[in-house]
Amino acid sequence: MLKPLFLALALYPIPALANTLTGADDPQFQTLVTRLLAADDPAAVKGLYDLAAQGNIAALVLLPLAEGWVPAQGSFTEKKKLRQIDGQRIEDLAAKSDPVAALWQGGTSKSDLPGVIARALDLYRQSEPRKADTLLSAASLQDPNMALPSGFADLPADPRMLASMLEYRMNLGDGSVLPTLQNWLDSDRIEGWIVMAILANPDVTSNAKALAAEIKLPPDAAAWIADGVRIVDLGKQNSPPVPAETVSVVMTNLMPRPLFAPVRAYCEARCPTSAAACEAAFVTLLGVPHLSLDQATPLHDTMSEAEFFASPRGEQVLVGQALIAWSHRLGGAGYSGPLQDNHAFQTASTVNACFAAGALRASVPLPAAP
Repeated sequence: MLKPLFLALALYPIPALANTLTGADDPQFQTLVTRLLAADDPAAVKGLYDLAAQGNIAALVLLPLAEGWVPAQGSFTEKKKLRQIDGQRIEDLAAKSDPVAALWQGGTSKSDLPGVIARALDLYRQSEPRKADTLLSAASLQDPNMALPSGFADLPADPRMLASMLEYRMNLGDGSVLPTLQNWLDSDRIEGWIVMAILANPDVTSNAKALAAEIKLPPDAAAWIADGVRIVDLGKQNSPPVPAETVSVVMTNLMPRPLFAPVRAYCEARCPTSAAACEAAFVTLLGVPHLSLDQATPLHDTMSEAEFFASPRGEQVLVGQALIAWSHRLGGAGYSGPLQDNHAFQTASTVNACFAAGALRASVPLPAAP
């Protein structure tokens, strides 16, 4: 069942693009970035280090990530030297130079719980919703019993995460979340229907069952909850391909959300004449972007999402990393052999040949710089 789209973004506005950091338009910086987006180039990483040492803020903020893409070469002493400038860690210097980097901190969640939540909420406001999701998810894992943060109902977050956090509060018997759930359902938001799908599980607590009984459902709720079930099933370890009915639900309810912005950017750049079919093929084969995506992507104030995901490295990060996780999961079921011989890949190929060609490219590591 296709639903009218209701985006939380409309209720929780964030800037369309983050401000560009000083030095991002430096031709030398752009040249180094171009090299890093195309190949594993240690010399380009060293070039970024030199620019950062000269005061280029964009190079400084991108440098820790670039060193993750292409680990430093040489002895331990040489590697350690490239992790510092004037005796200070490059991550610390980046945080002092860029408020967004200070909030992200490379995704670390080792600070106090309120601090992690505050950083996440600020990252939503700074046009970094997926990185914010990473921190908010980490906070909820640290303390599943934590109260839902301010503005929770309208965060531009992964709907599956929002639904899981709210459902957990219902299992604890927290009736204060019922107005949020009722509003989601009344507004036909997929978050609400995911919650109802989870609550249909017989293992939910008596607290949750009692609270669910207070919810007012429309006459056609069963069809809507079925869509929620499909989204829940998307996260399970089912063998691909993703069923066409589930792909349709994802395309309507999840694809327009920040969660899938990398897929949209990638498909618009790589398959401009068949972008929607490319997006559907991605879902058919891989379901959702891999969780490691946000650890390997630049902050928006150093590089636009469109630029990154149009590049070979962006393809590797988005499709290649998801394929690695996909193949590991299938390996447990006895899968082996060339990607093009896999049934799920062949199914995705019929949805969009352009995406299939990209998946084959992403299955091969980036070349080393000449």
